[in-house]
Amino acid sequence: MSRVDENMAIDDRTWQEAEAWLSRLLADDCGDREDFERWLHAAPAHAVAWDRTQALWGRMGTFVQDEALSDYVREALDPEPDAEAVRDHFAADDRVVTMFPRRQRPVHRRFGFAYAAASAIVVVAVAAAVIVFGWQGASQQLYATGDHGSEIRLADGSRVHMDIQTRLQVRFGWWHRNVRLLHGRAVFDVAHDGHPFVVHVGADRVTVLGTRFQVDRRPDSVIVTLMRGSVSVELAKNDAQVQLQPGQQVRWQSQTGRWSRGDVDTAVETSWTRGFLVFDATPLEQAIEEINRYSSRKLRLADPALGKLALSGSFRLGDAAATADALPYVLPVTVHGDGTEIVVSHR
Repeated sequence: MSRVDENMAIDDRTWQEAEAWLSRLLADDCGDREDFERWLHAAPAHAVAWDRTQALWGRMGTFVQDEALSDYVREALDPEPDAEAVRDHFAADDRVVTMFPRRQRPVHRRFGFAYAAASAIVVVAVAAAVIVFGWQGASQQLYATGDHGSEIRLADGSRVHMDIQTRLQVRFGWWHRNVRLLHGRAVFDVAHDGHPFVVHVGADRVTVLGTRFQVDRRPDSVIVTLMRGSVSVELAKNDAQVQLQPGQQVRWQSQTGRWSRGDVDTAVETSWTRGFLVFDATPLEQAIEEINRYSSRKLRLADPALGKLALSGSFRLGDAAATADALPYVLPVTVHGDGTEIVVSHR
């Protein structure tokens, strides 16, 4: 695995193109949707710029539909907004996209940005009201599993296969699909609807449009595995953007405090979704961690040095005793135990 140390630079032209596409989509100008899709997938920076442009619009769009703020919206929509003034308001944060460039457009194309400018004015005028009313216009749900996994279908058609002891917080709004993985592991099969689907893992983010990937959050590590499509992993620790291709995995370990990336067998990594644990020359220490995840009766190594042995094979989930009985046939070990644990020793 190689250390992840790249940063993704996004030039002004890419930001402008993302703004232009947002304006056209807001105005229902979707006649050349294929052109948009080609632009979006042409470069990793395009997907990131599109994500952040929509995120800014999403933060402002809520005010447009809030009854308590509707008077401000109507007033703001009357005149042509001063683009320079709006741009100056957001200049304090150099990561914020310039949403309202001074361009000549047909009326129907400028309509989307008029709403955006109006929303920006409302943000300035009624910032205090945000504290009072909070976030509205977004649905939020909490999903949790116990000793059994579960497959759920989200409002956008995406499917999530949740492992045992997994907790998800799902929040969908106008221009965003946000999921927070609080604990555990899940495979996401994301429906492609043009809006970014973002999985938050602590301060880090995994952004996709339509793809299949797995996120595994443990106390000492975070692992992202891509099966199909592409994902952008935004790393808070070093402000880096990492683009994964199918068959790649990025992993963060608390012991080293670093992210690393490498190729993996995705069928092995997601075998738990099919009721089995598949190991391919997997260190025994790591394999036992996976086996114990699904069993109340735990396996324990009598000597930590045994953890370096390589284990290959397929084992049924939740049957630690049967797995332990098979170990002496494939490794130079013996097993013995009582009702609470099974000890693996040197032969």
